[in-house]
Amino acid sequence: MASQFLLIVGLLSAQNNLNNSPRDVKGKIDDLNKKGSDCIIKKSDSCLLILNEANALAVKENYENGIAHSLNNLGVYYRNQDNYNLAQKYFFEALDIYERKKDLYKIAYCQNNIGNLFNALGNSKKALFYYTSALDIYFDLKEYISFSQTCNNIGGIYFKTGDNRNAMKYY
Repeated sequence: MASQFLLIVGLLSAQNNLNNSPRDVKGKIDDLNKKGSDCIIKKSDSCLLILNEANALAVKENYENGIAHSLNNLGVYYRNQDNYNLAQKYFFEALDIYERKKDLYKIAYCQNNIGNLFNALGNSKKALFYYTSALDIYFDLKEYISFSQTCNNIGGIYFKTGDNRNAMKYY
């Protein structure tokens, strides 16, 4: 009986160690970031808790991809809440990490979000700067779906400002 107890304790201990391995922790962070992205779209009340948990765990584990992803998600969350100062803070923190890691796709993704932020603020000039920066990267990476979505964003700005000729170039 005692040997079975020790075996069960040993197995539970091994399972606990497995669940805390760096790979498992990164997976949990990635899952939280995915849940956070999903809840932003659904406008869930628990979204901020999930995003903050993802960020705190990523920081604790020094998992830069997880940190950057959670910061970008927090930027989207706060932009959707019309808290543009916090959105800008989080987007630029995420962008700094992606630039340091030279992750071109994520740089463009973040730049597109920053363009969306400045578009929401009515700053067409800055929005166009970030959109066109993202567009160049998406083109180089042959990311044509993201490229076309960014073209649509640019076309929208030109249309909104009455520049229909340029709008038609991007739509």
